[in-house]
Amino acid sequence: MNTPRPATEHTAAHHARTCAGLHFDDRSDFERASRGLLARYDDFVIMGPLGRPMWDRPSFDFVQGECPPTVHPSLWRQAQLNAIQGLFRVTEGMYQVRGFSLANMTVVEGTSGIVVIDPLTTVDSARKAMALYFAHRPRRKVT
Repeated sequence: MNTPRPATEHTAAHHARTCAGLHFDDRSDFERASRGLLARYDDFVIMGPLGRPMWDRPSFDFVQGECPPTVHPSLWRQAQLNAIQGLFRVTEGMYQVRGFSLANMTVVEGTSGIVVIDPLTTVDSARKAMALYFAHRPRRKVT
C-alpha cells in the first residue's frame, strides 16, 4: 500500500473553513443509523461467481479511525454512517438490510409473502442479505 502524501495547506484550510460550525460531536446521526438493528455479520466477504470478492465488508474498517487530513471530514463521517451494516427493523412489517452493497435492500412483509425493494447490485449480495433476513424472520415467498 502506498503511503499517502500529507494534505496541502490549501486542502487543510478548505476543510477547516467548510467544517466550521458543523457539529461533529453530535452523534445522533449514528444513533439513528443504528436504530432497529436486529442482527449483523461482523466480517464477511461476498464472493462472486468467478471466485472474486463482490463485496468486502472488512475493507471498510479504515473509516473507523480518525479522519485523515486529506479527506473532507463530512465525507469521512458519511462513510462511517454508510459502514453501519446489518438487518434493521424500520417499522412493523418493514425491514432493511444495509451494508451488503452500495444500496439498501428493503423487505416489506405482506399477508401473502414479502416484497423486496431494491434487491442490491449483485445476485451474490442479495443472496447473502436474504440469508440474514431469513435467519431472523419467517421464511416466506417473495411475491
